[in-house]
Amino acid sequence: MDKLRESFEVWLRSEHLFSDEELEWQPERNCYAIYGVHLAWCAWWESRAALFVSNPDNSDIQCQHCADEADERWIEKINEAGISVKGDE
Repeated sequence: MDKLRESFEVWLRSEHLFSDEELEWQPERNCYAIYGVHLAWCAWWESRAALFVSNPDNSDIQCQHCADEADERWIEKINEAGISVKGDE
């Protein structure tokens, strides 16, 4: 399960008390078994896809290794928030 779908299910469980049975994923159909849950998932996915985040400018960092580490930390923080970075899927 990808991070985005995992965060969606955590939210449904904690905020709306959904059970595992209500969150049945059907891989052969690539969707949730319950239509209403699938619609909520589609809206959740689209809301995240619409986000745009620019990578911070690290051009002032002299050490390439340090700049690379800064990029990795930035991507990690963005992913922890449930946001994917384009090109990093």
